[in-house]
Amino acid sequence: MKKIFFETSLLERVDGSCVYREGLNKVVCSIVGPSEIKTRDDALGEAVLDVIIRFNIGLYGAKERQIEQTIHKIVSATIIRAMYPHTLIQVIIQVISCDKSENTASLLATMLNATNIALIDSGISLLYTFSAICFAVIIKNKEISIIADPAQKILNECMSTHVICYSFPDEKLLSCESIGHFTENEFFEILLKAKSSCKNIYYEIKTRMTEKMIQENRK
Repeated sequence: MKKIFFETSLLERVDGSCVYREGLNKVVCSIVGPSEIKTRDDALGEAVLDVIIRFNIGLYGAKERQIEQTIHKIVSATIIRAMYPHTLIQVIIQVISCDKSENTASLLATMLNATNIALIDSGISLLYTFSAICFAVIIKNKEISIIADPAQKILNECMSTHVICYSFPDEKLLSCESIGHFTENEFFEILLKAKSSCKNIYYEIKTRMTEKMIQENRK
């Protein structure tokens, strides 16, 4: 698994932020809110969630909309929105760098991990935290291999890609974005490998965020 790099609380005028880098992908996620919504709608009994992704290359199309929808679905289920009635919570993700490829699987995993850390940094009440990882299924010399955190060259040539997201500490599958050709056995093997890899990411993030809190409390 590739080494991950992240820093938090770097941005001003936001409630939480994370700069996250994994391989060629680097993104900045910021959380704004909960901020009050001026409305007469009494039915607004929970926070409204808005996910905005700013890509540094290309046009905004169907794939980009799909990424926004995936992140919105996961974050919407993660935040305890009923605790923040009549408010707006914005998740803003800026892509700083990524491989110029149509395959966005590894970029989606990077965005999800950055969003999770930024949410923790914001202090918003969450039902759980989450982490994500990308897998590719390749065939080489007539042998099938399942690769975690594949390089972009592999993603562009593989049989299928899979972005798996698990919640923690309950270890439940939150999302699975799979594209391409793969067997049922390969799929279940990917889910098992992904749970282990996501758990490692979860523990690394938890350890570093706990250390940060301890250091801040000592100041």
